[in-house]
Amino acid sequence: MNHSLYSKIKDLDSKELNQCKLDFANAHFILKTIEYVISCNEPHFRTQQIVSYLYSSELKKTPIITLQNRYYKIRKRLLEYFNAKRKLQQTILTSEETRFYELTRTTKYNANEVDYENKLDALEKDLWDNNVFELLPLLLEHRLSREFERGMKFHSLLKKYKKAKLLQEDISQVKELRFVMAELNFKYGEKAIIEYLNKVEYLAQKNSEYLRFKFLYNYLCVYNKRKWDKLSDVKVLKKHLSVCKSIVAKYPRIPLFDYTIDYEKDTAIKIIGTEAAVLYFNYEYDKAEIALLSKIKLSQKYKFTEKSSLLRDIQNRAVTLIYCKKYSEAWQLLTETIPTSRTSDETSVQINYFYRALAIAHSYPKTPILQYDYLINYLKKLVTNNATKIATKLIVPYKVALSKLLVIKKDFKAAHRLISDSTVKAYLHEIVDYQLILDFYKLLLIHDSFKNKEYILRLKKKLYNEKNPQLMMEYEWYLKMGNRLLE
Repeated sequence: MNHSLYSKIKDLDSKELNQCKLDFANAHFILKTIEYVISCNEPHFRTQQIVSYLYSSELKKTPIITLQNRYYKIRKRLLEYFNAKRKLQQTILTSEETRFYELTRTTKYNANEVDYENKLDALEKDLWDNNVFELLPLLLEHRLSREFERGMKFHSLLKKYKKAKLLQEDISQVKELRFVMAELNFKYGEKAIIEYLNKVEYLAQKNSEYLRFKFLYNYLCVYNKRKWDKLSDVKVLKKHLSVCKSIVAKYPRIPLFDYTIDYEKDTAIKIIGTEAAVLYFNYEYDKAEIALLSKIKLSQKYKFTEKSSLLRDIQNRAVTLIYCKKYSEAWQLLTETIPTSRTSDETSVQINYFYRALAIAHSYPKTPILQYDYLINYLKKLVTNNATKIATKLIVPYKVALSKLLVIKKDFKAAHRLISDSTVKAYLHEIVDYQLILDFYKLLLIHDSFKNKEYILRLKKKLYNEKNPQLMMEYEWYLKMGNRLLE
């Protein structure tokens, strides 16, 4: 419960925080609770700590259980306040929904029937043009009821209504397939989703008159095929992405998946985020970094993205800056996000420091060596403390990053022990020439000038033949350090 209160208060921007304080202007202890949480850097703070802060003058004369109960009531009141605010925000309607409900609340037989029908016509046209099949059946049902009560012929309206209902069902099916594919892709990979992607393609062809289905199909092709190895695959994905961007540019109010308040802004964020991913995996790091920066700015402007997701975007941008060899910018970005990462889970904090280690290692010797000590101690603690909860897939990259920092600090024996670890061997063997990397660490220990020169030639040859920019950056680091340490 304390963690829930912590996250809700920490997620407030300055305007929301000021409004909250105004709402509780006459509640002294609630304001003190808010101040405590703002100054706290521990998401799971202990109840005893905040009770001592709130009621320091009463600790000796009032039973602790009484003071705790007072705090629980404050916490409950605050959580109810934030939940009510959230529900209020969720009840805000889209512009089309607002128009619809304003019209349906209007007296059935309005004094100006022509004007009323014109408004209904205009709304219906917008819903057809923008493929808003979530709302269209409701509008047509309303119009059918009006025609029926007035004894008018409604055959053509009924035909449109039935068509709208079928389109609504098809959109709902695509939305359901989206979640099925996401789960299967996560568990079993791309091949498991082909059948379902074909179903979406069929629905797009069946409803080719309506661009939303084409939009959804092309977006799902890109989103569900994010792991690729061939350049031709990336070119295909770029074509799918280009279709999405052209539809959004021409029809910005066509929904993607969720038809909610300001959905078009959410769609814009999704598209630019997907574009960043495609560019990144195509090694176009400069363009990917620009796309990520645009996504971050949009997310901050519209306040659509949760802070944990925004943090991931910022860290992803830092990674692209590293691959762009803009190490100082990456370092600055990562250090600026540390206060934010403390409000998130521990893994986010660890990843932040891991990327900082990469940035500072690859920027050497431009960075003062004193800045390495804290990172080395932090990473040592992570990889040696069994009590620390670290995802298995992250432990080995931490060890590799630590080994580089240890090389810079000239602790060659410790660096060699890390890189010789069986888990590191299994990890590196899949992505780089592990023997070439291991030989670097061995040569640091034996100081054989002939072997050193031979090794540098091997490394240059490997680098010359390498086409993958990420691996090139790796080999460039070993060549740079080899030229400094294996002379």
